[in-house]
Amino acid sequence: MVAYELIRPDSPDLAQRGVDCLIAGPEGEQRTQSFEARRRREFFRDYCRDNNLDLKCQRVALANGQAVAACLWVPNKGKTALFYIPDLQRYPDAIPAVESCIRGALADSAAAGMALAQCLLETDDRPAIEVFHASGFSDLSILYYMEHGRPFFTPRPEFPPGVELQTYTPARHEQFAAVIAASYIGTLDCPALSGLRRIEDVIAGHQAVGAFDPSLWLLALRDGKPAGVLLMALHPQRECLEIVYLGLAPEARRQKLGTALMQTALKTTVERGATISTLAVDQNNTPALRLYQRLRYRKTGQRRALYKSL
Repeated sequence: MVAYELIRPDSPDLAQRGVDCLIAGPEGEQRTQSFEARRRREFFRDYCRDNNLDLKCQRVALANGQAVAACLWVPNKGKTALFYIPDLQRYPDAIPAVESCIRGALADSAAAGMALAQCLLETDDRPAIEVFHASGFSDLSILYYMEHGRPFFTPRPEFPPGVELQTYTPARHEQFAAVIAASYIGTLDCPALSGLRRIEDVIAGHQAVGAFDPSLWLLALRDGKPAGVLLMALHPQRECLEIVYLGLAPEARRQKLGTALMQTALKTTVERGATISTLAVDQNNTPALRLYQRLRYRKTGQRRALYKSL
């Protein structure tokens, strides 16, 4: 059994070696120089730069001075940490060291004040799924990623009687928070997450998606009472309007309010000059899936989400 030392990188060089281990596998291995490997390196380097990631937020396993495994944890607003590990289907010998790295990264992220750890994996990546399970993570859901091209004609949302929309302002913060909390009652969208974070942390996480624009956060009032929210974010570099969150209070469901809010999202896609509207949804959220499919959103991919409360 190979002995290794589990460390937190204390220099930019060692931090970069850990990231290279994530992307290209253990040092000392015959690292691939394929186009795909180079593309992944470039993507991850750009991702780190664009998101100002602290590459010291990782645990690296060293054996005989070589980096043989790593786990990078990315802290996000909303007290959520996203975890990354190497490709264990390609490097199965690294599994024991990776599990130790994950456990170390969990301790570090909890000490840093994170409330929730998550990872997104390919649905058939059994080695990664098993090592995260062994490290204390649980299955959350299979997430479907869906998108809709910009409509040829601007949709005209048809709201139920008595409904008006208001944009986000600090004065309306409590109303947004109340309806987001109410939308978790009986939710079919990742229900295991309900109650794991404070609503203020949830809102902070939503605001961190893209560049927060309060005019893209909509509150639906019905007869003056909060009934639902539609939270959107524009990604200009991708010409994409993302539906960050759509939520309805229990008493506002099955009354075509969700349909009207989704039509509003498509209308906003046209008005903001985006080429696509995107969203992610739990595969078990059948009512939402039916709504998105009826509006001609199409599935473009899927990932398995795992989580651990910290």
